[in-house]
Amino acid sequence: MDFTASKISVFFLTALLVVAMTGSAFACAGGDFGVEDQTFFSPEVIGDPSVAPFFAAPDTRFYKQDSMKDSSEVLSAVNLDDWDGFFQGAIPRKAWSELLYKAPVSRINGLILRLKGRTDVTKSADEDVFLAFKDRASLIAALYYVGFAKRVEPYAIERRDQDGWNGAKQKINLSLRQRVISNLIVNGERALGASNLVFLRERYAFQLLRLLYFNSEYDHCVTFFDQHRQDFAVGGAISWRAMGYAAGARYKTKHFAEANYMYSRIFDHYAPMRVTAAWSFHPQEEADWSRCLSEANTVHEKAVLWCLLGLQTGSLKPAKEIYALDPQFDLLPLLVIREVNWAEMEANVTGDQQEDGTGSTHPVKPELRKELLAFIETASEKGGVAKPWVWELSAGYLLAMAGQRDLADRWLDKAAKQAPEDVAIQRQIRISRLYALLQSMKEVADGDEPALAKELVWLKGEPGDRTTAFFDWATRRLSALYRKKGEEVKAFCLHDVQEDRFYGDSANIDRLLQFLNKADKSAFETFLAARYLPAQRSDLVEVKALNALYAGDYELASKLFSGIKTSVLRADPFEIHVRDNHDRDAAAKHKDYTKTQFVLRLVDLIGEAGKGGPNAAQCYFEAGNALYNISWFGNSRVMYETEADHFRRRPRTVDGSRAAAFYEKAMELSTDRELKARACFMLSKCEVNSYYIRDPDKKAGDFIAGKYFHVLRDSYGDTKYYQEVIQECGYFKTFISKHPGGGKGVELRR
Repeated sequence: MDFTASKISVFFLTALLVVAMTGSAFACAGGDFGVEDQTFFSPEVIGDPSVAPFFAAPDTRFYKQDSMKDSSEVLSAVNLDDWDGFFQGAIPRKAWSELLYKAPVSRINGLILRLKGRTDVTKSADEDVFLAFKDRASLIAALYYVGFAKRVEPYAIERRDQDGWNGAKQKINLSLRQRVISNLIVNGERALGASNLVFLRERYAFQLLRLLYFNSEYDHCVTFFDQHRQDFAVGGAISWRAMGYAAGARYKTKHFAEANYMYSRIFDHYAPMRVTAAWSFHPQEEADWSRCLSEANTVHEKAVLWCLLGLQTGSLKPAKEIYALDPQFDLLPLLVIREVNWAEMEANVTGDQQEDGTGSTHPVKPELRKELLAFIETASEKGGVAKPWVWELSAGYLLAMAGQRDLADRWLDKAAKQAPEDVAIQRQIRISRLYALLQSMKEVADGDEPALAKELVWLKGEPGDRTTAFFDWATRRLSALYRKKGEEVKAFCLHDVQEDRFYGDSANIDRLLQFLNKADKSAFETFLAARYLPAQRSDLVEVKALNALYAGDYELASKLFSGIKTSVLRADPFEIHVRDNHDRDAAAKHKDYTKTQFVLRLVDLIGEAGKGGPNAAQCYFEAGNALYNISWFGNSRVMYETEADHFRRRPRTVDGSRAAAFYEKAMELSTDRELKARACFMLSKCEVNSYYIRDPDKKAGDFIAGKYFHVLRDSYGDTKYYQEVIQECGYFKTFISKHPGGGKGVELRR
């Protein structure tokens, strides 16, 4: 047998017992750890919310670890119920709860004195409800006990902080601690011997048991529990909590079989401690497990032990052993559901898998868990199992996962006939049928679409993360089938892919827009169109405009941008600096341009430059700046960011050739040497950028000076801009320092 689960500290149980008694805050880190979006089979079909903490979950033993906190709150409520019974409801619950869990010892002492007739003691705000209680002797005895319990409590909290997950190690005066605990034990034993109230005797014994445990007197703790069993009411809350400490002490003394057997009894008989008992249960090895089984007195007790092992190991063997012992064991369906969920998570049913190197993806079709399916089918066909619909649903779902639709439907039909009218069950049956259909599909026929529309619309409206995950999977699955069929418009409506090559061709976008605007849609087409939000439709027009812009069709881009509302760029796209720094440019005071205004001015600049004349060079330079800044290197790269990220960026957004062409025209036409120097340097930046885009990992080494570093050095050394470049550009400064004139250029390093 493989005991693979990590070792769980026994203190999870004892710490919770402290909470229940004192009201101290304690909770494990909570959360569901993403299980609901990793599985499609809903464990809620079991129809028993009390077992929810034990559903399968990735990365943790139990589904909802915060159920430990829930258990502590239940124990606190049970404790107050017991006190209500002791006082026969004559003391308001809220007042006693405040006294029991929050009041300092000084207040307890003061109230005792007031009850004894002392008038020189400060009166508390709500003491009248206690003074009105007729049996003052019993109340005073109860308050003495509460005072004792509050003196014990610091050592419980101290131990929790030492042994808990945080692992905090506090400096403790061990000598003083030992003296105080020893005195508490002596006083507690005296009070236990003197008390003639069974209710309080049980609680004194419980506090003494805790003190022995917290003082690491584990053998004494076990002996004390055995000797004082008569003080613990059989089946009462305190009796099970006391057993928890005794089990913890046995575990500490390495009597693992006895400890685990005791945890199994707590798990089986006392629901408020079921989660913590399961946490603490942990066989060490095969021999230990065999001894633990030998402790069981009945078939039912053996089944409980196997169940706890199944909750820890995630293996099919415990379920089989339980079935052989008792097919009607009430928690056997839980283990079956856990195995189905583990099969899903192991197969990554919600994930994607590469499809034949095409770059597109399609959902996984898991291999069938044959051993699990055979066990479920055999047990179900023989009959006599608890909650038969769970078994039938599980078999149908496993077959649905594997795409065996006909067999899956047969089992799902059986489940539908036997299952109670429960929303979770009926939803799971319907999801499983759709799952089986989609997994079995090799292609989508036109005749399939009406039924698919009905199921997808229903599915979209169902609540829950698990249902949402299945809806996403279903649309991805259908998208892959439509892509394979060549119907890319439907494929993208089902599953949108950001920056896909599809959006790089405006003809595809036109076909998509035409489909979205189609008047006489079928039910399936209406569903597909609804998958695209209105904002995404305008996003498509913007992508078309960007396609035109980055392809150099500036006139078309301006027409398309003029028809939509666009966002504001973060910096002035027509300004340029020696060193690129888009954050600095965005923070500096600058003129604002919307995307539309930017393109309109770009078109004006190009048109003005094309006329020739004295401003032509400057216009070309600013047009070059504009194209440089809307590339990945510039200050306005948000130009190509759209709301739905449809624009296919690379390689267009790192291509500096169009900007370089305008800089070359500016150099050619200008008579201003400063402008020529600026254009020349910008051309050198285009060269550097191009070099590193071709070799992003610098496998060929650092940039070697290209054409325009040489031109700038040789032809524009007398310009003011040249000096500015030397001061700000490390590449160029290194270049001229190593190679002041002539030659082939040197390797540059910053």
